[in-house]
Amino acid sequence: MEFIRLTDEQLHHFDENGYLVVPQAMDQDAIERIVEMGDRFMEFELCRLHGDPKPINYYFNRYFDLTQNEILLQVVTNSNTVPLVVQLLSSDIRLSGGNLIYKYPQPASSTPVYPDGDGRSFRNWHRDLNNFAPNHPIRNTVAIRVTYCLTDFSQPNSGITLLVSGSHRLIEPLHFDKRDSQQPEADIYPGKVIELSLRPGDAYLFSTLIYHTPAVNFTDSVAKVLMANYAYRWWGDLVYQTADEVFDKVDDIGTQLLGKNINGNLPLTEWAKEYGILLGEQQMRIYV
Repeated sequence: MEFIRLTDEQLHHFDENGYLVVPQAMDQDAIERIVEMGDRFMEFELCRLHGDPKPINYYFNRYFDLTQNEILLQVVTNSNTVPLVVQLLSSDIRLSGGNLIYKYPQPASSTPVYPDGDGRSFRNWHRDLNNFAPNHPIRNTVAIRVTYCLTDFSQPNSGITLLVSGSHRLIEPLHFDKRDSQQPEADIYPGKVIELSLRPGDAYLFSTLIYHTPAVNFTDSVAKVLMANYAYRWWGDLVYQTADEVFDKVDDIGTQLLGKNINGNLPLTEWAKEYGILLGEQQMRIYV
């Protein structure tokens, strides 16, 4: 894996806002191959779950095996993003799963159905670590999601996830300010909502402690993203029961990220030492 140094500006931005944009993190060939696989997979899943390849609502989120072929294994160790994750989180990490998310076109409306699996009349602002109440003793990021844009998100309301900037630092519930008594509940936003404008191949990293919600897609095309999730090795259960033949296709860093039991020093730790970034690692902060 090639090395990209996290700049002071990037570190400060992530620490303050809870997310970071990485332009051109995936090339066009990879995008096309992943979209081809993803379309087949999502059609299969729709048929398996609902008996019909047509979506039943505007949002479809499925776990996606990132070990199934070499192009996806390259995503696991993507040199444009993973070095940044290591410097933001730790060298003591592994892949905690992958997701494929499609948001289907819906009619433009001032009172739309909000895409979140079952269709809602309100935006579902949430953290992905939903067992972490605001007063939970762990107050730091234990996992980072890397989201690769497979389609264009350069226009408003094109389906990109909305983020509440800085909300990963909150130790109290998210605040909503209803300024107009006639304002529909669904249109009440918390402060500092960010709607990123990104192109195919761009990626954005975000802490799983940041509040976010699926966005509406008022375009004519399906919005598609691939998500690779990284977390401390001690966090949660091992996602993949990776076969030996898969480990044979990746380097030592890949074996660590895919959850292989390693005796001795971790490959990512040795990699971090080589590039002089290990000393800068922050230990998990736990407040009691």
